[in-house]
Amino acid sequence: MPAAVVRNRVQPQKEVVAVVVGDKVNHTSFGNGTVIGVEGAGDKTVAKVKFDVGEKRLLLRYAPLTKLDS
Repeated sequence: MPAAVVRNRVQPQKEVVAVVVGDKVNHTSFGNGTVIGVEGAGDKTVAKVKFDVGEKRLLLRYAPLTKLDS
């Protein structure tokens, strides 16, 4: 019997979302938030975002994050 293929819910984005401090963003689970810090570059860029549920550090390569128009 072939092994079952397990689909990972986290899918890498083709393009890393470019954000700067102060940008408004939306996350599929955490809702709307504001970027309060950015570290790293390229595929290793991490954004610190303040959501209603608290502050989260998100690896932008994988985070289901979209930038909102301000």
